[in-house]
This record gives sequence, structure tokens and C-alpha cells, in this order.
Amino acid sequence: MDTVLIPLFLGIALGVGLYARTIPQGDRSWWRFAVATVALAVAARLAGHSWFATLLASAAELVAVGMVWSGGTGAARAAARKYLTAVVLATLCTWMALALTSLGTLRPGAPWDKLAVALLLIGVALKLGLVPVWFWLPAVARASSAMTTALIVAVVDVGAFCELLTLRDTAPWIFTGFAPLWIGLAVLSLLGAALLALAQRELKPMLASPRSTIW
Repeated sequence: MDTVLIPLFLGIALGVGLYARTIPQGDRSWWRFAVATVALAVAARLAGHSWFATLLASAAELVAVGMVWSGGTGAARAAARKYLTAVVLATLCTWMALALTSLGTLRPGAPWDKLAVALLLIGVALKLGLVPVWFWLPAVARASSAMTTALIVAVVDVGAFCELLTLRDTAPWIFTGFAPLWIGLAVLSLLGAALLALAQRELKPMLASPRSTIW
């Protein structure tokens, strides 16, 4: 699972690059942030399930904030601040959850196992922009270029989802023992995403409504 997404990431990067050559998405700084984001996401997958891979994935998310910021407008900077807030909070929650479980290799005793799952739930919801913590996603979609949003959703967020799938193999207790919580988050985000999409009047925020597929 760690390496299967690498061809997908590179294919998306190629498509984004060709599109951005035809329709500019930003200045040179945008290109630097975009290349760094893809490179870090690919490196994270090559590093496997490890603390180093987690560090690289977190770095990719932080660099993606720079892509949003490079838009240069007031709206882009405001969206970047919201995205940065989500990334920092998600990183702290995820790292604490992984520390409590030793990267998912052990189940701590109660109540630490419940705390680890709660932190992981919050981290995943923030990273993927799920309801009810989807505050950054419409702002980024509205203020950023199309290819910025594409890289965040198709590379950064898919990489985060891949980390979650890896945990399903290394720490199945996180999901089987707390299935109602995960199902509740999925259902809440599914219904919330549908309602939020219906309320949008612009195409980009509508397409970027919170994702609900977390299984």
C-alpha cells in the first residue's frame, strides 16, 4: 500500500504540470511548492510505515500550505491560515496518537487506548476536511488555483488516507474495537457533505465539499 500510490502521484503531478504550463496557476514560488509537495508525498510512501514517513507526510502538508499562500491575494492568505491551523492541529493529534500506540504496534491500557483513537479521529477529520471540522476546505477551494486544490486533494489527502489504511493492517483494534465512532464520523460527513454541497453556488467549493469515504 505504501508504494502502490507512487505511480498515481507521479501521474497526477504530470497532469498538473502540463495543465499549469498551459494555464498558469501562479508564479515561480507556486511551482517550487508544488514540486516539493509531490516529492515529499512520494518520499513518505517510499519510507514505509515509520516515524520518518510520518515526518515526510507532515512536511508535505505544511508545504502545501505554501501553495495556497502563494496565490498572493488576501483571500488566499486567509485560506492558507485556516489550512495551516488544520494541518498543525491534525499533526499534533496524529503524532500523539501514534506515540501512544508506538506507531500502531501496541494497544495501550485503558483509558489511553480511547485517548489514542480519539486523537486519531480528530487528526484524520482535520486532514481530510471532514464534517464537522471542514472549515478550511471550502476556503482553500475558493481562494486557490484549480491545480492547487487538485494537488491537495489528490496527493496530500490521499497520502493521509493511505496512512490510515496502513494502520488498519498494523493496528486493527483501532477500527474493530471502536467501529461505531468511525462509522459515526463517516455518516456525519456523508450527510454534512451533501448538505454543504447543495448550499454552494460556486463549482469549486461544491466539488471540494467534505469527503466522506474513510473506510
